[in-house]
Amino acid sequence: MKRPMVGLKAIYTALLILTIEPLLLAINALPKSLLIPTETRSLRWFGYIYKMSADYLNDNAQ
Repeated sequence: MKRPMVGLKAIYTALLILTIEPLLLAINALPKSLLIPTETRSLRWFGYIYKMSADYLNDNAQ
C-alpha cells in the first residue's frame, strides 16, 4: 500500500505550530490526536515528543 503524500500546507502548519506555541507543546497542552503525522514527526525532530521504547517502559514499571 502506498503512503499518502504530505502536502506543503501540512508541513508549513507543523512548523507554524512550533514557532507560535513552543511552550504549550512542551507541557503537552495540545492533544496529539489533533496533530497530523507530519506534525508529530516534526515535533519529534525538535524534541517536543519523545518516543519511549518498550524496554525503557518495562524497566521503569518495576
